[in-house]
Amino acid sequence: MTLAPELKPEFTALKETYKLGKVEGAVVYRDGSATLANLTPKAKDIDTGLSARMAPVPGKNQVIDPAKFENLCAVCDNAVTGHVSIAPIDKSLMQGWIDSRDTLDNINAAVHEFTAEVQADIVGEVRVKK
Repeated sequence: MTLAPELKPEFTALKETYKLGKVEGAVVYRDGSATLANLTPKAKDIDTGLSARMAPVPGKNQVIDPAKFENLCAVCDNAVTGHVSIAPIDKSLMQGWIDSRDTLDNINAAVHEFTAEVQADIVGEVRVKK
């Protein structure tokens, strides 16, 4: 079988595993620590949201239960890789969430409500051997 150059072989078995659309009845995995910075999207994420996955990646992963979200939603937007975007239900609020990254170094700054929501909905942590 010949693969397109951009398709990594380890994902070929997953090609039909993930359903596109809102994640329901499953947890998602955010790679890295549960720090406020890691749970807040960057400027490059303006069109998608905070990245997560349907399966853990090598290293530390935060296990997040999107069923607990009140103001956010998790959407699987790549059926091959299982990439998930976590974004506000009201997309017009994304820029404010991104802008809150600038205040994370200020000890007196309030944590953005969406960052707090993601943090509150972490139900565990898993480590996958690299």
